[in-house]
Amino acid sequence: CCSECWESGNGRGPPTSLTAVPLSRGRFSVVRQCWEKASGRALAAKIIPYHPKDKTAVLREYEALKGLRHPHLAQLHAAYLSPRHLVLILELCSGPELLPCLAER
Repeated sequence: CCSECWESGNGRGPPTSLTAVPLSRGRFSVVRQCWEKASGRALAAKIIPYHPKDKTAVLREYEALKGLRHPHLAQLHAAYLSPRHLVLILELCSGPELLPCLAER
């Protein structure tokens, strides 16, 4: 997959721990709060399930986020790939959801 990815089965676990409560649920993913084990910093884990035949399509989101650097976008910190899920570890953005705020304007 990629040099920053942790692929399950390599004997090392991800450097984050997840909460049981989802922060947000979308059509294709669930976002849960997680914490970086070393620093305790709160992050967001976007968990995207996929079928093996859809792996290439799912990895496109990772490839797009990997190259984005902007102060107004949530930054990608890591990505973990298992046989059934892609987990994107992103900067945690607190506050209201973006879409309802835009709809009010």
